[in-house]
Amino acid sequence: MIVYLIRDKTGSLVIDDVILRDGCIPSITDVTEDKIEPGLWFKALVASSMAIDCSRRIIMWDTDDMPWNGHMTQREQSFHGLRYNKNMSRTLYTEEESYDYQAEMDEFFDTIIQLMDTYQMNNKIEKLYKGLLSPFHFYIIPSMTLEKKDLPKIQEISKQQKEHLQCVDREIDTKNHLVQSLKSSLQKERIRLVTNFSDEPKEMKTIGHEERQMLLEEVEKDIQQTSELLDSHQRSVDHAKGTMQSQDELNKRRESRDEVHQKHQQLLMVKEDYRVALKKVEKIKPQFQSYRGLDRITKSLKSQSRKRSTSLMSECEMKHYNAVKKQLQEERDALKQLTDRKILMLSVKESIRIALDDLNCSQTTNATQTDRLLRRKATDILRNSTIPDEWLPLPQRIGAMVNDVEEPIGQKHLEFVCEVMAQCKSILKEATEGKSADVASVELESGRDKFVLVGETLTDKMEVLKDFIQADMKNICNMLQDELKLPEEQSFRKLWTLYEAHFYEQTLEPILEIYRVVYTRQCDKMFSPDHKYTDEELGIVEPWLTNLTNNGHQKFISKLVHVVLSFSRIPLGLFH
Repeated sequence: MIVYLIRDKTGSLVIDDVILRDGCIPSITDVTEDKIEPGLWFKALVASSMAIDCSRRIIMWDTDDMPWNGHMTQREQSFHGLRYNKNMSRTLYTEEESYDYQAEMDEFFDTIIQLMDTYQMNNKIEKLYKGLLSPFHFYIIPSMTLEKKDLPKIQEISKQQKEHLQCVDREIDTKNHLVQSLKSSLQKERIRLVTNFSDEPKEMKTIGHEERQMLLEEVEKDIQQTSELLDSHQRSVDHAKGTMQSQDELNKRRESRDEVHQKHQQLLMVKEDYRVALKKVEKIKPQFQSYRGLDRITKSLKSQSRKRSTSLMSECEMKHYNAVKKQLQEERDALKQLTDRKILMLSVKESIRIALDDLNCSQTTNATQTDRLLRRKATDILRNSTIPDEWLPLPQRIGAMVNDVEEPIGQKHLEFVCEVMAQCKSILKEATEGKSADVASVELESGRDKFVLVGETLTDKMEVLKDFIQADMKNICNMLQDELKLPEEQSFRKLWTLYEAHFYEQTLEPILEIYRVVYTRQCDKMFSPDHKYTDEELGIVEPWLTNLTNNGHQKFISKLVHVVLSFSRIPLGLFH
């Protein structure tokens, strides 16, 4: 996919290759990132071109490859089609649309502008590509909607993905055979070394204490693995007996079991002999201490000279063993990388399957299935990977900060929520007790009930709660701004909008209950079809609306008020 980044009329940039490489690696040219989910990135193979106009806040993209007309370069022709052929191009957001405030897309355009400005200053293209991976992954790729006409292209991509999987399967089989061969060779070498050391305990002096213990531990692991294999073979024999298998099949399984049993017994004997030899070698004293006189020292030197070749041989064998062990670990690591790569490919394959299934029964798809319980996409598999904090969208970063009670912001948020809940509970309790006891209820001129609570009204308490919420929300937003190091003039309103979503998620229910208590009488009256409103009650001061009410449109106004109240969940002006 070719991407055109447009900063303004004078600044733009072309990126030739936004792609899913090798069926599992999200890439911008040669820059990749292995910590992001690749599942949805197959859309980068479906799309042919995209234009991101930051000055007009427009994103246009297309999946059709235009035939080259010879008068323009392929880049120019593709870009010309995106900008001027609206029937061909698709849009995520356009200048003609009036859409609600979305912090994610607002942050996306700001991020693109910042990256382009930084590139203009330092001219480091790789840093630009690295920075673009995050906004593309979190904003663009998930938002791209595929259509029924894309089916042939998606089917071709599905075929290519299967070929990638077949290729990696062959690599895994080859690597697995090599690992098993090295593992078997290493085990044979280990048994031979341990047996030699058991026969000649003094030869253990040629290796360190850690290596001696390492050999013992590895032999014990061999015994454990062989024991589990023996149990498996025994179950196979028992199954053959229980299902009345043929005698030949039963004998074959018994032979396999007996071979494993023989190997298990051999390992047990090798281990026991080696443990005895280890105890002996710990008791051997330095040879010079056991001789008295020059002649005995001379004899000892001659004896050591004869044994030196054997010792050197043991030392070389141990070095060879360690070299094979190192190679085995390297091959295991390579095999794990291939397996992880296959899992990523399967994630992409599953996303493609979801897209194909959706388009076979509907007109459009985002190729996304969300696990509501775990709050993640069904194709997300990198659960243990850590995405850098700076990669996360601003809403997710704020959510992580306010929900982390180990951090100051999280502690402040928790205290804030608990205090608001306590105040709401107290207000509602006093209102309930006041209405059922001897607390008077008087009707105000506005029609709102005013419950007298020991010299202080319920409305007054609500005003106190309002001021408290405003003050603490401002403090927490300032803390978020300082922590995130965002420019003050751009970020405070955005932070307020994002943070209040977390706050009201936990406190909205009791706050709404207070509103219900305060405004029930007034709302009942306003919903009454018999009640007629004056211009003053409705707060109407515009002449054209006053003219409507004076010319017999009172019924229309009443219905209008009814509709407005029906769609109003909460008088938002109270807390802003």
